[in-house]
Amino acid sequence: MVLSCCAVGCKNRAGRGSVSFYRFPANQELREKWIAAVKRDGWQPTLYTRLCSDHFAKGHRDSNPLSPDFVPSIFHHTPSHKRHQRHQATETFEKRQMRKRKRQGAVFLQPNSIRLRNVTQVTP
Repeated sequence: MVLSCCAVGCKNRAGRGSVSFYRFPANQELREKWIAAVKRDGWQPTLYTRLCSDHFAKGHRDSNPLSPDFVPSIFHHTPSHKRHQRHQATETFEKRQMRKRKRQGAVFLQPNSIRLRNVTQVTP
C-alpha cells in the first residue's frame, strides 16, 4: 500500500523526499480538530489515512497541546498571510519554551536551593 497525504491538493507520497506521514489521532477530541483542519466535506479518515509533515509549521507534529503544531494548519486552502502567522506563532512558542527550560534549569543552580547540613570534621 502506498502512503499518500489525504489533504486536498497535496501530492506527497512515501518515498519522495524527506516527508513524514502521521496517522489521525485516536483521541476523539483531537481527531475532530484534525478533521476540521483538513476541510473535506462529509469525509472521515480511515485507519490507513495519513497526513504529511508539510501541513505542520515546524515540519512535524507536536504532542504539546500549547504548540501551534498540535493541530495541522498549513494547507493549500490556507491563505498565505495565515501561513506566515502560523510560522511566527511556532517561532514564538519555541522561544517561550526555551526561556521556560532555562528558568527551570536556573532554579537548580541557585545557591539558596541547595541546603547543606552542618558537617563537623571527624579526625581519625
